[in-house]
Amino acid sequence: MGFMDVQSTPYSHDKGIDVYGVWNITEGVEQTYAVQVKRQRANVGHPIVAHLAGSLQGNDRGMVITTSDFVPGAKEHAKTKNIALINGEQLISLLIEHDLFVSRVSEEQAQEIDRLKIRFDANKDGISSEYEHEGK
Repeated sequence: MGFMDVQSTPYSHDKGIDVYGVWNITEGVEQTYAVQVKRQRANVGHPIVAHLAGSLQGNDRGMVITTSDFVPGAKEHAKTKNIALINGEQLISLLIEHDLFVSRVSEEQAQEIDRLKIRFDANKDGISSEYEHEGK
């Protein structure tokens, strides 16, 4: 998606930064980003954005990517600190747009996936006995 020299940081003691990457804006114009990634159901709050802002060095820009969304205070703080925010919907759109970690399926396959999800959600154990007997 335009990033190069992408490096993940160690799992702990990362100062709130999970990934560093250089975004190639255009030929000869690059910007280093420090990225914090949050996989969570709850919306990301102001403290996460503030922590990342405090970890930025030099001309680095920050980015927070989440599978959920952001509370209003986090959005406001990000605007004042040059931090880009990508929520779950935007993330999915980017993955589809760039054909990353997605699989194209037919309409029939999509309907089968929906049917199985409904059966999965309806059964507390996650697998209906009928489906189990189908050997799948």
